[in-house]
Amino acid sequence: MTGAYITPITRFDALLGDLQAAATIWTGAGVLPNADEDRWVFRRFDSRLRIAAIDGITPTKRTARPAGGSGAAWAAGQTQAALEVPDQPLADALRIAHQLLYRPEVPRSRDRPMAAAAAADLRVSGQELQGDVAAVCDADVWFHTPQGAPAWQQLEHPSGMTPAAYEQFQAELGRRRALPGAFDWEDWFEAEDRLVGRRDAWEGPPLGRFPTPPTITTGPIPPGCSTLVVATDGARLDVDRVANLDSWMDDLRCWEHSDPQLWHGDVAAVRIRLTGAGAQHPDRGQQPA
Repeated sequence: MTGAYITPITRFDALLGDLQAAATIWTGAGVLPNADEDRWVFRRFDSRLRIAAIDGITPTKRTARPAGGSGAAWAAGQTQAALEVPDQPLADALRIAHQLLYRPEVPRSRDRPMAAAAAADLRVSGQELQGDVAAVCDADVWFHTPQGAPAWQQLEHPSGMTPAAYEQFQAELGRRRALPGAFDWEDWFEAEDRLVGRRDAWEGPPLGRFPTPPTITTGPIPPGCSTLVVATDGARLDVDRVANLDSWMDDLRCWEHSDPQLWHGDVAAVRIRLTGAGAQHPDRGQQPA
């Protein structure tokens, strides 16, 4: 359950005057055990900007704790570090992150340090954002193209479990949530591993879970893109929410708190949008003041 308190989401804003763009970063911890596990990347490389949202998967008690910290925070930090190497393409950086995270000596896959990520290398050219994006597991990339139909588009990529495995996963989770008393996380992690601890239960597994690197989907930013968002699954985005991202992120914790079946998840999201002449805010459909 969400508990009797609401964990805040912090917002950072920056104006990138030389790029004629504005950046907004949202980050917040969840309420699950060791739930301060999401990270973000915001790094300038000359005229290029690299952004990323990284989700450290909630660890078990058996997950290694390098340097005494949370295994998930360590996984997110290793992925963050791999993405901050200047000359490393996005897909190569995420493959390196997988190599850093994977622990073959850990027999139960759920106990390994793991991460999901969405990232972009971008630059401003005229009145559009250009560059490349990458995503793995259930982190998301969203594009806004004012002349597109629809205006908001999501990078299509294998994200999470197969439909059959997800159905089993949700049914068992729902059954356990309905039981009286406190939710037993370690018992749930053991059940989760029995249900989806195999590679064939996943279309897009996280970095670090299985020996073979997961599918890393890459692609170009679509023509005419004026806004780009990368986010972890804790942002709970869909097309309506990303189109009204400022108000949605303001309301996210209250929305979660209103449902006793929801936990506050950790969240990281980064948005880049143009601010030059003729640029349109997707939230308002007009030039920013």
